[in-house]
Formats: sequence, structure tokens, C-alpha cells
Amino acid sequence: MPASVAVSAVMSMAVPVRRGWAGVTPRTAGWRRRASVALGGHPRHRPDRLAPPVGPVVTITAALGAGGPELADGVAAALGLRLLDDDLTWRVADALGLPVDEVASFEERFPSALVLALVWSGMAGSPPEVGGAFVELEGLTRVHHTTAALMLAAAADPLGAVVVGRGAPFVLAGHRRALHVRLDAPVAWRTARLAAGSALDEAEATVMIDAADLTARTYARRAHRADVHDPGHYGLVLDGRDGSHDELVALVAAAARQRWARQTADLVR
Repeated sequence: MPASVAVSAVMSMAVPVRRGWAGVTPRTAGWRRRASVALGGHPRHRPDRLAPPVGPVVTITAALGAGGPELADGVAAALGLRLLDDDLTWRVADALGLPVDEVASFEERFPSALVLALVWSGMAGSPPEVGGAFVELEGLTRVHHTTAALMLAAAADPLGAVVVGRGAPFVLAGHRRALHVRLDAPVAWRTARLAAGSALDEAEATVMIDAADLTARTYARRAHRADVHDPGHYGLVLDGRDGSHDELVALVAAAARQRWARQTADLVR
């Protein structure tokens, strides 16, 4: 990878994506076009401001073991919206022509200090063994940019969607129709729940949850310059212990409908 491309990749990943598109290069612009085609059109050709929306946008960010996937499934069913979770991984893989497993391995990750050090040393003329670091950096950048482009296209679709994880509340920060939801719970409660629903014992579940929490914090801080635990990023913050699955789904669905109704009324005025 040429030094200029590597520098562009590092800088573009460090800039949070808001309503517009930050850090676009000719190469990332191509990924963006392919991503928008995967959703059936370019968001610029069908902005949600041209007509009253017919469905809300909900992002759900959850700590491991808190019940995020189940909540997202329930909210999508209650509101009649499409769910972008594993399906989003498949769409990114299709847009980039990459294996699904490879795309999944790059999601919600940011280049480690070691990878960045190898990249910079490669720019300074180090041996070609650093080539693997360039490949990883490029893969992470392509996946992150394409995922963000798909989220922006989905948010521009008047039909709405439920988007799970992947930095969605930061990518779609400020979107008029988006309700950003955070689901969390104490580590001990999440550990017991994860162990009960899997073949893991509590020690293994604790290790997995600690690793997932660290990854989530690091990704939000490095890729979006944000604190994943800051309630200011969310319109609704829930504790998984505060209600049954059905009660939590009903709460999120009601909040999404209320926000959707307000935004629709503002557009009609």
C-alpha cells in the first residue's frame, strides 16, 4: 500500500462520521457508491426531507449479555421495520466482495497500536514484513467506511430501520428520525445471563464480557472520539434488569413512535 493511501486510511478512520461523509478519498468514494447500490439507491437521490417519513429509525447499542439482539428483534417486529444486524455484515461483504467471516472480524475494531506502529515504520523504509499491517489497516478502513455508508443509506430510506451496534449512534448522530438506545446492566448480572444461555461457565463468561466491554470502549473512543457509556449519545438508556423482554420492547417502540410522530408533524408544518 502506498504511504499516501495508508495516511489517508488512518486519518479517515479517526474522523467521526456525522450527517455528511468525513474523510472521503477516491477509493472510499467507490466503496460508498457500491454500498448505496446494495441498498437500492444513493441516499442523495432520495433524502428523507423530500417527503414525510413513514417509519422511524432506531439504533440499539448494547453491552454483551444485556440482551441487545433480542431487544432489536422485538423492536423491529413491533414497529414493522427491517433489522440491520447480521444482514448488515452480509451487505458489506457483498458490496466489497469479501468473505462474510472476514468482514465480521473487522467490525467494531480499530487498528491496534502495534498495527499503526508497523505501518508508520513501513513508511520509514522498514523491511517488507510490515505488509500484513498495511493489509489489515486497509481492510478495517474499507469495512468501516462501507458500513457507515450503508447506515446512512438506511437512515435516508423513508421506510426506516433498526440498526444494531457498529457505532450506529455516532454515525447517525443528529439524524432527525433516529432514536438511539443504549442497553446495559451490571457485569455480574450480564455474566450470569450469558453463562445461563450458553455452554460457558461463569469464569469464561466473565472473560468474554470483559474483553467485549474493552473492545467497545476502545472502538468508540478511537474510531468515533466518543465514550460509549456517555448517556448524551442516546435518547433512551435502559437497564436490562428493569423489565421483562416484552416490557423493554414496548418501551423502546413507544419512544420510537413518539419521536417519529413529532418529526412527521414538523415536516408537515
